[in-house]
This record gives sequence, C-alpha cells and structure tokens, in this order.
Amino acid sequence: MDFQDILPRIFIAFVLGAIIGLEREFTQKSAGLRTHILVTLGSTIFTLVSMSDFYYGLSHLPYDPTEDNRIVRDPSRVAAQIVTGIGFIGGGAVLRYGATVRGLTTAASLWTMASIGMLVGIGQTRLAIIATLLTFLVLFTIGKIERHFFTKNIRSANRLKIHIVSTAQAANPSQSWIEDHFKDNMIEVRIHSDAETDRMEMNFILNTMGRKNDVNEISRRLCRLPGVISATVKAYYENEDFS
Repeated sequence: MDFQDILPRIFIAFVLGAIIGLEREFTQKSAGLRTHILVTLGSTIFTLVSMSDFYYGLSHLPYDPTEDNRIVRDPSRVAAQIVTGIGFIGGGAVLRYGATVRGLTTAASLWTMASIGMLVGIGQTRLAIIATLLTFLVLFTIGKIERHFFTKNIRSANRLKIHIVSTAQAANPSQSWIEDHFKDNMIEVRIHSDAETDRMEMNFILNTMGRKNDVNEISRRLCRLPGVISATVKAYYENEDFS
C-alpha cells in the first residue's frame, strides 16, 4: 500500500477514536481520550501491517523461479489477535468495589473502537464512521435516557439506600455528609470495617417521602469526598436485604 493510502486511514482512526474518547473523558470514566485514540490507532495500524508486510513461507514447496508459490499472505492472523489482545486492556477498565462493578461500558467501548479501527484499516471508512456515530449515540444519548428514567423511578420510591465504600479515614466525613443532608430522613445505618484492606462499607436507609432527590448528583458528590472509593444510590424496599 502507498503512503498516500495509509495516511488518511491513520488520520480517520485518530478522529474517530477522539470522538468516543471525549465522551468518556467528559463523563470521567477510567479510560478516556488518550486510551480510545490509541486503541483505535493501534488496531488500524496492526490491520494495515497485516495486509501489507506480514507473510510466511512454505519451505517444503519446490522453488519455481517463474512463480513464487512459497509465499502465502494471511492478513487475518494479526487481525484476529487484536480481538484477543483488546480484552486485556478492556479488563483493566473493569473495577470492582465490594458488590459494585464499574467500567463494563468503558471496556465495551474500547472493544468496539478496536473493531472500528480494523474497519478503517481495511478501507471501510464509511462503515467505520457510521459505527462510531452509533457508538456515540449509545454512550451519550441512550445513557441520558437511562439516567432520566432511572432517576424518575427512584423519585417514585419512598426510601433510598446509599452504599459507600471508603477508606477508614474517610468514614467519618462521609457519614457527616449524609447526616448534614439527610439528618431528619435517616432510618437506619450499618457500618462494616475490614482491617485487612483498611476499608469501610456503610449502608444508609433514608426516608424520601415528599422529597425529590437526584441520585446521580448524590453519587457524584459522595465520590468527590476524599477517600471515597465508590458510592451507589438506589431505591430501597422493605422486603430487600439491607446488608
């Protein structure tokens, strides 16, 4: 392939990776702008290299000077390893804090961008652009729809459960924040400490009847507190297990 054919594909891969990376960056995910650009660029470059320069010889065939039948190109060998290799990067974006698992959507976006990079590498730029727009639609627009309906359903519940995982030093500030904002609405509190990991797990049950609470904003504010590892807010019903 000529340099004039390769350079536009590299640039397109950079732009498409940046589009999804910016969305992840603005939402403060574990893998942001640089990671998505590099994954898209890397998969494009690997695909281009596999199509251009990687081949292997069949040494058992007799040499024919009129026809070089010992060289067999197999671009799928390198491209197939991209699918496997991206799993290691995606796995690094998935984090578990107690019962909470985060980063699955970001890992899926990295996996998707690797496939889009492969599309760019083989020259299917139109399809790659469409796939990028659909990926952005899923992450940005559908994400907002999910948060809207999730918040709406939470507001219809009479009780909220706040689950916080933090370091031992951050336990008191986190509990103080909850008490300051929901002092008259607190029903029950349970705190579990783990001396080996120096972590605290706190569960708060709050009475929200007559109040409108933005659960996403509560989670964001709690996560900004120093030492807070994760904070989840969800509807709580009396027949649920509190622990």
